[in-house]
Amino acid sequence: MRAEQLEQLLQHQTALIGRIALERDLSACLLAIAERLENILAVPGARGCVLLLEGTELTMAAAPQLNAEYLPRFDQLALQEQEFCPPSKQTNKLQVCAIPLNSKQCRHGRLATEYNFALAWSCPVLSSKSKQLGRLLVYLPQRTLPSALQREIIVHFGHLASLAIEKHQASQREAILTRCLQQAHGKVNSLLKLLPELLLIMDENGSLVDSYGGDQQLLGIAPDQAIGKLLRDFWPHGETNQIFAQLKHALDCNEAQTFELEISDDRARYIESHMVPIQHYRTDQPKHPHVLWMLRDITTQKQAQKRIEQLAYFDPLTSLPNRRLLMNRTQKLIERVNREEAYGALIYIDLNDFKRINDPLGHYVGDELLVQVAHRLQECVRESDTFARIGGDEFVVLLERLRVSDDAIADEARRVAERILASLSRHFELSGGQFNISGSIGIALIDRCDHDALEVLKHADAAMYEAKHRVRGNVCFHNERLQQRIDHRLLLESEINESLAHHDFLAYFQPQLDQHGQLIAAEALIRWQHPVKGLMQPNDFLSVAEGMGAMPRMQELMIEHACSLLAAMKREGLLLKDFRVALNICPSQLKQDSFAHHLQDILAQYNVSPDRFVLELTEGMLIDDLPRTIDILQSLRDMGFRLAIDDFGTGYSSLAYLNRLPMNEIKIDKSFIADIKNSDDPLGIVDSVVSLSEHFKFDVIAEGIEDAQQLEAMSRKSIRGLQGFFLAKPMPQQEFVDWMRAA
Repeated sequence: MRAEQLEQLLQHQTALIGRIALERDLSACLLAIAERLENILAVPGARGCVLLLEGTELTMAAAPQLNAEYLPRFDQLALQEQEFCPPSKQTNKLQVCAIPLNSKQCRHGRLATEYNFALAWSCPVLSSKSKQLGRLLVYLPQRTLPSALQREIIVHFGHLASLAIEKHQASQREAILTRCLQQAHGKVNSLLKLLPELLLIMDENGSLVDSYGGDQQLLGIAPDQAIGKLLRDFWPHGETNQIFAQLKHALDCNEAQTFELEISDDRARYIESHMVPIQHYRTDQPKHPHVLWMLRDITTQKQAQKRIEQLAYFDPLTSLPNRRLLMNRTQKLIERVNREEAYGALIYIDLNDFKRINDPLGHYVGDELLVQVAHRLQECVRESDTFARIGGDEFVVLLERLRVSDDAIADEARRVAERILASLSRHFELSGGQFNISGSIGIALIDRCDHDALEVLKHADAAMYEAKHRVRGNVCFHNERLQQRIDHRLLLESEINESLAHHDFLAYFQPQLDQHGQLIAAEALIRWQHPVKGLMQPNDFLSVAEGMGAMPRMQELMIEHACSLLAAMKREGLLLKDFRVALNICPSQLKQDSFAHHLQDILAQYNVSPDRFVLELTEGMLIDDLPRTIDILQSLRDMGFRLAIDDFGTGYSSLAYLNRLPMNEIKIDKSFIADIKNSDDPLGIVDSVVSLSEHFKFDVIAEGIEDAQQLEAMSRKSIRGLQGFFLAKPMPQQEFVDWMRAA
């Protein structure tokens, strides 16, 4: 190929490639190819055209100089590919064939000869994958075979036609794909808008990148207004810390996270959330991590679920747990009891007089009574316990706070039962009038055994029926031994109340002497002159009295007896200037805000000064709620009372607080005095207490002096007072006065 021909070919090629790249119309590109092919071939009368293969037929796509009538007649022939290439040269290779138009095998030859064409040069148009796309055809008026240069040019223009056709086909596929994507995007957006979920895309900093469909009210603002904002800017609620924690966990673990948000604003709402990490979400920042956060309002489902649970596990009349829920919790408690080696209890309550109201007055009044009973009895139990209605007029309390001994849980169960009976004893105001009812209670302890929940309930039920038939009392334990002990305790409580009314409790006074044998004080000790059992010691009744709340009344009696003693001593001329009476204070008194003023009022009635009394408190009482205790003790001391720590050394914490306590005396516990005979260092603890007391300027009283050896040992110590049976026993008032007179 000569230089000028090569340059001409390059010019045509450059122009055509630019046309192919920019031209969107395939026909215009193919017309330009055919025209430039004619120009560069420079054969007189030659006419170039491009045929496209559509299915199995070839159609005329571009023929710039053919007669306009020729084109439709050509297409009507429905010509096949093999008609434009001799059978011997029909391959998928770019090669130019010369086709005589007068051949019988060439059906369009007769049509071409009508227009004075004798020969056609034909070259296949192949794709980059050698797939047949069409034909490049040159009609000639004379029978002239193409030269090598002409063949090369035709093949080259076949390549250009191939580029144009493939580019057009790619554009068509892209257009189709774009339309499909647009249609799919529209469908997806339409579907997302129908979904209840809101889909948000956030980056690792909690900035909203995209949002899709769903409930537009979940964010509090329109999602498109939140795009580009941080979570804390568009999330109006207080759960951002929880959401950030889930976001971080999802990215760190590269795992989906499911969690629930409870939102309390104008109404309680529940939001179900799913958060999953997304890789390469943004093409411009492929390594920047993102999460897909799906939110769904499940408030309606939650409310329905709660309603279902309410129907399944709660009594519809009283809203209390029903039998099913009670049995579930009882079984779990039994498992805890066995696992932790502890004790629980189940209290079975039956209303004795329910039928008397329900049958004649009707179920409406009966239901009203059951609702009032439920509300009233709920006040008798803790929130941690289960209070259930298991049917009719039967209620059950499951004590779920375990105890370490059967005695402890039995005492607690009994106290709860007594509160329930006391609550039921108050009359009920119903629409049918005012009514009084009572109850029978059975108690079953839950201990380390093989019983299941049903057996425990049966035991409590049996105990309840036993309570209905008992002559006295309306509470019965299933365990006979415990029942006997409870019966004894109930009897003792009844007797204490009766004896308080008849003044059967007395004060005995035990002298306290100084190192020289001079009387300095007396401790008032309570005794019970039982009408049948005779004189009873404190250990036989004090714990019961404390449990039933009788100690404040007993303490008043003790103060009255002490004032009476002081008055008698004054009449006899025996009242020494510094003589005092020591009184023991119980824990329940110290917890009363009015305790100090109540003491002062009693003494005012007897015209006795507070400085005549020493109030003794144990270490355990002092360290319980220390700031409040210090305030109360300071008030008592400001009134004139002296204060003493009783049984000092048996506690475990008071040493650290001695400098804060406004005390006057320390009483060394008698156990340390008793150890003098048996201990290798008999006086070590005593010496320590004395030394400590000297540092804090406390007087020391040694109690429990039982023999001469103990007296001799204590007499050598720097202590103020001595007390014990070896010196003098506790005595009633008159005997104490006589003892003083004889001393």
